[in-house]
Amino acid sequence: MSFIQFTWSMAGNHNFLGKAFGLFMNMDKMLGSDLEKGLAQLKTVAEGKALPPHRVGGVME
Repeated sequence: MSFIQFTWSMAGNHNFLGKAFGLFMNMDKMLGSDLEKGLAQLKTVAEGKALPPHRVGGVME
């Protein structure tokens, strides 16, 4: 049995307003659905299944 291990992270510099925003906003709630969608797509690719075409910035990829 084989497996794939990966790390998903976000990084960046935050000024005072960015830090204050992070204190009062639930980032899991804000980004959770996007992360779940990305993990589902990663699973599809890892299992060798094709993804349906999708739009990025109004352009079909």
